[in-house]
Amino acid sequence: MSDVEKTVRDFYDNFGWQKSEDKLGEEVLVRRFSSHFYAYQDLVDRRTTNCFSGITGRLLIAGGGDLPGAHTKIAGRFSSICCLDISRKALDISKEILGGKEEYVLASILDIPKPANFFDAAFCARVIYHIDKRLQSKAVRELVRVIRPSGTEL
Repeated sequence: MSDVEKTVRDFYDNFGWQKSEDKLGEEVLVRRFSSHFYAYQDLVDRRTTNCFSGITGRLLIAGGGDLPGAHTKIAGRFSSICCLDISRKALDISKEILGGKEEYVLASILDIPKPANFFDAAFCARVIYHIDKRLQSKAVRELVRVIRPSGTEL
């Protein structure tokens, strides 16, 4: 795990995904939006979930964090979901939302512990910028590696 990933993991495990007075640390620190944001976000979520129309089977959610709206809507379309994150706390939150039947993997998207062509689709949003810029292309290649050739990665 790179130094950048360790810093990100430590932030989210120790602050970002910790609740205080019913709010996550990330909500307190950076999720303060004007009313205009929410209408825009609804459109983005609809557009994103539509990208997965007609795709079923195995889904990889890479770096799902606290599984915001689009993540859970997309997950509902698949028969098998694997949540992969460097944050144990994020995986615990995912398990609370999705339940115990899914797979939760503590790992980096730089080294996904699955064979090539394993998933039918991958969803990775707001994650790549957390990776050291010299390793971002490696992260994308790793996501592509685990998607079957006719699969979808977004």
